Amino acid sequence: MLRLIPGETAAKYSVIPIARSGNTLTLAMTDPTNVFAMDDIKFRTGLNVEPVVASETSIQEAIAHHYAATNGNGGGKSVDFVNKALQDMDLEGPMTSSRRERRRDRTRPR
Repeated sequence: MLRLIPGETAAKYSVIPIARSGNTLTLAMTDPTNVFAMDDIKFRTGLNVEPVVASETSIQEAIAHHYAATNGNGGGKSVDFVNKALQDMDLEGPMTSSRRERRRDRTRPR
């Protein structure tokens, strides 16, 4: 999965791919309302993006370890690291379209 999103893109948007099911990529993000990031990743991967919320610290640590691991040896232990990172992340679950709409409504100026 790490090959789907380059390290530069992951760092730029503070995202990390955590699962793929069919044509849907589940993405841990610090800001699941960042439509630009989701659209860019959807364009780059050709996959639909399903965001989940994770802390910035967890994502930055996962990016640092994940992408460093894949640079030297092809990511032989990347699956184990992903599983550990997921356990350490404080995920809130999939961001459904209705949750996205409610979040947008709360953040819109009135």
